[in-house]
Amino acid sequence: MSRRVTVGLHATIVAVTGDEPRVLTVSGGGAAEAAPALPSGPLDPDRRRRGHRPDAAEAAPALPFGPLDPDRHRTLELGLRAWVREQTGMGLAHVEQLYTFGDRDRGGTADGGTRVIAVAYLALVRERHPGAGHSAAWQPVYRFLPWEDHRGGEPALLRDRIRPVLDAWTASAPPGAARRERRGRVAITFGSGAAGWDAERVLDRYELLYEAGLVAEARRDGGAQAGGAASGGAAFGEGAGVSGPGDGVAGSRVGDIGAGSGSGDGGAASSAGSGSASGSAMSGPGDGVAGSRVGDIGAGSGSGDGVAESRVGDIGAGSGPVSGVAVSGAPGLGADDGSAASGVAASGAAGFGAPLALDHRRILATALGRLRGKLKYRPLVFELLPETFTLLQLQRTVETLTGVRLHKQNFRRLVERGALVEGTGRREPATGGRPAELFRFRREVQHERPAPGVGLPGLPAAGS
Repeated sequence: MSRRVTVGLHATIVAVTGDEPRVLTVSGGGAAEAAPALPSGPLDPDRRRRGHRPDAAEAAPALPFGPLDPDRHRTLELGLRAWVREQTGMGLAHVEQLYTFGDRDRGGTADGGTRVIAVAYLALVRERHPGAGHSAAWQPVYRFLPWEDHRGGEPALLRDRIRPVLDAWTASAPPGAARRERRGRVAITFGSGAAGWDAERVLDRYELLYEAGLVAEARRDGGAQAGGAASGGAAFGEGAGVSGPGDGVAGSRVGDIGAGSGSGDGGAASSAGSGSASGSAMSGPGDGVAGSRVGDIGAGSGSGDGVAESRVGDIGAGSGPVSGVAVSGAPGLGADDGSAASGVAASGAAGFGAPLALDHRRILATALGRLRGKLKYRPLVFELLPETFTLLQLQRTVETLTGVRLHKQNFRRLVERGALVEGTGRREPATGGRPAELFRFRREVQHERPAPGVGLPGLPAAGS
């Protein structure tokens, strides 16, 4: 059967407010691509008046997007601008094409008769209120990609949860080339071992977490194939990382057991409700026991036992004297189908960032990585600043986007050497300290050399 092709136009609209990178979202994703005939895309009021209840994909916030109308839109960019204005009431200044996503199964109509090609754009603006009557809202970028913000050092989420889970995912691969390949990917992508943290690998990190089943979209898209959660069962979520002694009981057909800190027991009892804690991967003495049809048991650190009874998927490797025993018929999910041997279910409640509709978090990761890379050779940061600014404001904006702290004097030397800014002769109004000089962007620099970026001095290695 031949399939039709629909072109979707997606906008990643980024602003910086204070010390927070922000992205503009609209409510109820999914409808514009899935039903391209709807004139108002994801916000179509007629569907809501008819009593339409959005599913999980539609309930998650979405980036502004809509289908290309060949009769209405003369160019792709004009189509994008039209959708953004219709859904948010906002016009755009700086817009550039980001990437084209054409994966066969990335989206389509409910009957499977249409293949959707997504053309994504990056727009930079100074934050302003969406137009009246629109349900658009600004959201923190790091709400969706929390492992990317290293301004306060390596995030606890990355150090205490993601890295141990990825270690277990690596250990679940068959010994030899497959395991070495996973270990190398994790080291390069997340800057572990001798590899340093590369701020630009945002998309690589998101896609690795997706492949390992650790983000909500993986479970939503693949069900039992992503993250090891058995279909129809209760997956461990909010109790991950519970500190202190206690028992964690999860329901029958549990997907994953999360990480806990402290002593206690974790079990999965048949027909029980959803569990709130786990004995797996504990940093103290205790037992981690999973019952009927458990998907995965995570890595353990310290002394303790990790035992899976009956059809257990995988037992993760421990960093201490931990025994991992699979009793009776363990299918070895991690080795066979690539599911994560993780200690956390791939769900939004598990804390691996908030999901977005469709593959919009993948698009956001692409946009953030592209923006971080282009800061080095394009003066894009000035699109996000007011007409006049202090050098500290400029530095804080760059830090906000890159997710790392920069050396103050080295940064200022780079800015001055690049002749990117010029003084205005005015000073910032007194705020209790010495008033700082106000600068403006020297637009002439774009004609003076081919790559007038701000530079990124002294990016720290992982864990430094």
